[in-house]
Amino acid sequence: MLRNLSITIKALIFTLIISTLVWIVLDQIQSKAIQKLLFKELASELEMRAKEDRAIFDHYIRSHNQATNLIVSQQRFQAYFKDNKWLQNEDIKHHYRLPAWLPTSSVMRVFFHAKYAILLDQDKQVREVYHYYPEDLPPKLAQPTALLQKLSHNQSYMTNLDGIPYVISSRNFKDADEQVIATLMLASPIDDDFLMNAIGDYMLEGAIVTLLDGDPIKVIATSNPDLLPTGSVVADLTNEYLKTGASFFDYGASDTSAHFASFMKKERAYHLAGHILTETHKQRIVFAITLILVFILLTFWITQKIRQVTKKIVLFSRDSLGLNIQYSGDEIARIVTSFQQLQASIQKTIERATAIAAGNYSLEVKYHSERDKLGTALTYMNETLQIQTEELHQQKEELRQTNEALHDFNTELEHRVAERTRQLSIANQEITKLNNRLKGENLRLGAELDVARQLQTMVLPTEAELANIEGLDIASFMEPATEVGGDYYDVLQHDGKVKIGIGDVTGHGLESGVLMLMVQTAVRTLLVNNVTNPEIFLNVINRAIYDNVQRMGSDKNLTLALLDYQQGKLNISGQHEEVLIVRKDGNIERIDTFDLGFMVGLEADIGQFLGKKSIMLATGDGVVLYTDGVTEAMNLERKQYGVERLCEVISLNWQAQAIDIKTAIISDVRKHIDTQEVFDDITFLILKQL
Repeated sequence: MLRNLSITIKALIFTLIISTLVWIVLDQIQSKAIQKLLFKELASELEMRAKEDRAIFDHYIRSHNQATNLIVSQQRFQAYFKDNKWLQNEDIKHHYRLPAWLPTSSVMRVFFHAKYAILLDQDKQVREVYHYYPEDLPPKLAQPTALLQKLSHNQSYMTNLDGIPYVISSRNFKDADEQVIATLMLASPIDDDFLMNAIGDYMLEGAIVTLLDGDPIKVIATSNPDLLPTGSVVADLTNEYLKTGASFFDYGASDTSAHFASFMKKERAYHLAGHILTETHKQRIVFAITLILVFILLTFWITQKIRQVTKKIVLFSRDSLGLNIQYSGDEIARIVTSFQQLQASIQKTIERATAIAAGNYSLEVKYHSERDKLGTALTYMNETLQIQTEELHQQKEELRQTNEALHDFNTELEHRVAERTRQLSIANQEITKLNNRLKGENLRLGAELDVARQLQTMVLPTEAELANIEGLDIASFMEPATEVGGDYYDVLQHDGKVKIGIGDVTGHGLESGVLMLMVQTAVRTLLVNNVTNPEIFLNVINRAIYDNVQRMGSDKNLTLALLDYQQGKLNISGQHEEVLIVRKDGNIERIDTFDLGFMVGLEADIGQFLGKKSIMLATGDGVVLYTDGVTEAMNLERKQYGVERLCEVISLNWQAQAIDIKTAIISDVRKHIDTQEVFDDITFLILKQL
């Protein structure tokens, strides 16, 4: 069933399956990552807000001592002690309304935050107590110890009274003689109400500020008793709450281990993560739908192109070969089926043509249909060959008769030999005259060689051509050992690509120069005809040169390397000297071309020996090509110049322009040769990527 579905439908199914799998994996990974990130951010926010809450709480604690100082400095408080009436009560006097020794209610609302205001006499005995709430005074406050009074004097002091944390502050009221008349002590239990009043509305939304103490550590005061009640064990809250900001007090004295901590329900983080994931899912859906649509449209466009190609194959098979191609499946299966049926038909036609070429003219050519143009052409060729074979038999008979006539003629010729011998004696005398004429012919031949040398020079690339090649700085040099050299190089630009060739014909002289011209012509011809495959390119050149060498009866052949350059990419094929790849910093890579080709003109088919190597060139990189006339140039001591010395000169001068590098090489080679005779052509080519 899937076989007959179109590629577009298959692509859609495949895309949906992959997208679903990717979605599931991403959802798992992203959900955990977002939750982890939110927990980290919330913990950081809680930590920062916890520090601010602690600062506010410290300020609130400090306000107890400030309130004590303020009350003692009030005129109402000091006027209360002008006489000793307040000392007449034997029992402690409790006030549930503002007593005369406290400020007015307006001042109290602003500065007074204590639960109890206690008035002690000069003997440190409690005389009067103001209750902010109608609750009994703790026994330890009804009879405060001297240590408690000392520790709370002029500061806010926190301590545990009967297991309950309290903040206590006291201050003495003295007369003009600095004698203590009375002591005011303010005390408040640090409970939920105290914590709520201290923090107020400044808490982070969803955060709970707590005071912790005890063993195990428990909540002794909370800003949200409904959500996190007093007495909750902290160890039991870790799975449900985030805890952070744990710290002790920064102000006053304390003999308690109570400390701050902030809590937030993890449920809130999960809620935020869910909200973010929901938005992410929406964006991911839009992206996935867009990607699927683009992929489907692209697949549909490719499918249409495949259908067009299949249709053209079917039309060609029907109109030219008479085939009625049958196929099934999707678009790719159809085009494969079409190619297979077309290939089978062409293979049969090739077999028939091969049989006819072998002389089997009686072979019956079967037509696929009346439209089989190829079969019709094959039948016509068969009939034509039959006629030509009959004519050839007739010519053979005529040749036999001619041979008989020649035999008779030879008999007659023997009789004439004697006469001709006499005539040769006379002709010998004429030879001397001809020798004199040959001297003139030699002069003419020298002129012809000069013309051949000029022709060889004329087909070499000019400096203007090399300068017009964009992206490359090129310099070249060729100096033949005789009037006509056997070295070859060329740089051709065609359709935005650059074809570079270098070769070396065996020997020197006119014959080698002519072979070099053949190679140049063949390279340009194949390039103009858009032959781009390097193996086909070299094999065709080899076949043409081989046939011409055979016709010439010559034993000449040549090494030949061809390079294709386009936008920094260099393809090398063919067997020649090493190709020198020079990098921007002057480092040289030596490419051995032995396995990339074979001697051109030595064998009819060298396809099995051909290979290719690709090199990438960056800006400032380049390539140097040369013939063995450079590296094998000898000095008077018969020492060769060598590849190593050539590489050294190139590296030292690589930062210069190509023409300057060329000058440096020529100068160094000539310095090496000195006055020694040059035995081989000297040719090299420098290309540098701009």
